[in-house]
Amino acid sequence: MKRTRANNSVRSTERHIGEAETRPSLVVACATMGLTAAERLKSQGRHVDLVRTHIADIPPNVQNLLADEFERKVITLHTLHAKLEAKYAEVNKDKKRLTALNRRQSVQIDNLKTALEETCSRVVEQSRRIARLENEIASERDSHQRGEKANSECADESAKVWHKLDDCHP
Repeated sequence: MKRTRANNSVRSTERHIGEAETRPSLVVACATMGLTAAERLKSQGRHVDLVRTHIADIPPNVQNLLADEFERKVITLHTLHAKLEAKYAEVNKDKKRLTALNRRQSVQIDNLKTALEETCSRVVEQSRRIARLENEIASERDSHQRGEKANSECADESAKVWHKLDDCHP
C-alpha cells in the first residue's frame, strides 16, 4: 500500500515534469510529491510514513532533475569554495603584510625608546653640568666682588697713605 502510494506520487511528479514548459527545480518537484507537507507534519510532531526508494526506482525524468540539482549544488559549492580560498589567500597575505609591518614598527618603537632613554640621560647630565656651572659662576662672582671690594679698600688705604705722606713732606 505504502509502496503504491509512493509510486503514484513519483509517477505524478514525472507527469508534471513532462508537462512543464521548463524544468522545475528540485524544490518544486519535491513539493508536488508531497515531501514538504510531510516535513511540515513531522515538524508538528505528527507521525508521517515516508517511503524511501532507491534512485534506480525513480523515473528517468526525476533522476535527471535530481542529477541537475545535485550538479548545480556542486557547482555552487565549488564556486563558493573558490571564493573562500581566494578570500583566505587575501586575508593570509594581509596577515603576513601586517605581521611584517608590526615587526618593523616594534623595532622602530624599541629604537625610539632607546634614543629617548639616552636623550633623557643626556638631559639629566646636562642639567647637572648647568647647575655646576651656575654654582661656579656664582662662586666666581662672589670671589670677584670680594676681590673688587678688597681692591677698593686697598685703593682707599693707599690714598690715605699717600695723603699722609703728602702732609708729612710738603
